[in-house]
Amino acid sequence: MRLSDIMSRMGLASYAEVGLIIFLAVFVAVVIHVYRKGNQAQWEHASMLPLDDDYAPVRNPRTGDSE
Repeated sequence: MRLSDIMSRMGLASYAEVGLIIFLAVFVAVVIHVYRKGNQAQWEHASMLPLDDDYAPVRNPRTGDSE
């Protein structure tokens, strides 16, 4: 008896289908969260962070140096 025979008789195909359904559900939830109108201000703020001139580096309390 080969390993492929044992694995094919275990009926593991349903695990792949369940995994696919879970992945698709999470993907759709993330897409809905990103494109909701209520989050538009949050994404606009995040998009401007690299261009913000008021950046204050975080100081290390032990040494006083910026990280």
